[in-house]
Amino acid sequence: MLQAATTIRTVSNMTVDSSDRLDAAMDGFKQGDPDCFQEMVEHHQQSIATFCLRYVGSADAACDLTQEVFLTLWRERKRYRHRGKLKSFLLTIARNRCLAHLKRERKVVPLRPEMDRRTAESDSELLGRDLRHSIHRLQPDFAEVLILRYLEDMDLQEIAELTEQPLGTVKSRLHRALEQLRRDWHD
Repeated sequence: MLQAATTIRTVSNMTVDSSDRLDAAMDGFKQGDPDCFQEMVEHHQQSIATFCLRYVGSADAACDLTQEVFLTLWRERKRYRHRGKLKSFLLTIARNRCLAHLKRERKVVPLRPEMDRRTAESDSELLGRDLRHSIHRLQPDFAEVLILRYLEDMDLQEIAELTEQPLGTVKSRLHRALEQLRRDWHD
């Protein structure tokens, strides 16, 4: 029993230590400490890169956009107010960069680069490809909410804050996106 309590306390302390370390890194980052900034980049880089890849469909563009996100964070560090989650702030920057990129490209881009490959695929790969195509055919506002909800695992309130839309609008867009997917899949 004592060993179980010690294990729980240790796991709990690791979470607090990690959170405290990130808070300390945030303080150092705001003061311009490059080591603290590097720690924050390492903590969030993978999730931001994945988000960008899902949004623009190109690994090269996603890499460039991820760098732009962190460059923007560094440049705007003195104006950043630590009121919410840093990840939400980073996703907002990433979303804006991705939208600007897609606007510049002015073309439809698959959600994943491998969608265009003509190889022998298993049933699950075909199903995944068809689903990605269906999502990509949605209106951009609908696809965005669907991606944020189910691929980024964000709750509706976080999506509303990120997209700067009322919660009701986010719910409506998600509902309409799901309805459109159902219609596409029944046809």
